[in-house]
Amino acid sequence: MKELNIGEQVTNLENWEVHKIFTNPNNGYYGATFINHKNHHIILAHRGAVVIDGMRDIVWKDSILEANIAMLFNAFVIQQFEAYQATNETVQLAQDKNYSLSVTGYHLGAWLAEQSVYFSRMDFHFDNIKGVTFESPGSNDLLGSVDI
Repeated sequence: MKELNIGEQVTNLENWEVHKIFTNPNNGYYGATFINHKNHHIILAHRGAVVIDGMRDIVWKDSILEANIAMLFNAFVIQQFEAYQATNETVQLAQDKNYSLSVTGYHLGAWLAEQSVYFSRMDFHFDNIKGVTFESPGSNDLLGSVDI
């Protein structure tokens, strides 16, 4: 996977640049925001599960494996906290600039993206958001259990 750099133009996508990278190597969370000033749009992408350093990264506490298992049973995982913080910061940016926001992800990233939409609306009172997810295991049961 190519390393992203803040301020870097996104190859083959005119007017898009990397705005911020959110990462926690201790639990495998990785997200990035992309911004298009011409179209007044921001995208927050949550990465799905990857194996970084062999079996160590699959089996340690707060690992990707733990996250995937917990996701299936609608349990809280540390990546949710990281995604919540990234979402909060990205929503603030979108509000400050009056930009629209989209979130996306694949599998674990999709699961986090669905929650980003939910929390954007419920916790941050920001409705100018859309989600596009791929191969999500679904978060309806989890979000339906949230006491609002």
